[in-house]
Order: sequence, then C-alpha cells, then structure tokens
Amino acid sequence: MESCGQELHEVTCPGGLEPSWFYVKISGQDVVMLGSVHDNMHTVDEYMDMGSFHRVYGYLLKIMERMRD
Repeated sequence: MESCGQELHEVTCPGGLEPSWFYVKISGQDVVMLGSVHDNMHTVDEYMDMGSFHRVYGYLLKIMERMRD
C-alpha cells in the first residue's frame, strides 16, 4: 500500500510452481511472489510491461533493504 497506493490482493497464477516447491520442503515459511504485468507466456506473443517491471524491481529492493535491518 505504501509504495503503490493500492491494497494488495491474492492472484492465482501458474507461475507459482517453483515457490510452491519451497513451501512444501521448508515448513513454517510464508511464500510471497511478486512479478510484473505480462501475458501470453511461452508463446511467440509473450510480452512484459517494462514500466511494471521497474516498479516491481523497486519494491524488491525495498523489501530486501527491510530484511537486512
């Protein structure tokens, strides 16, 4: 909320395969995924919104900074 001005919400997507593996293997962990706006994955029409990518990258840096403290 503080970074984007919107409440976060859950979205189910097929990109959760790898984090799900860690969730099963390491008990007691919370799993959070974040990613840019993209569509048509694994096709010749695949694309990623670069503005969204840069925002997500900024969020990731802020999260990592907080984890360090």
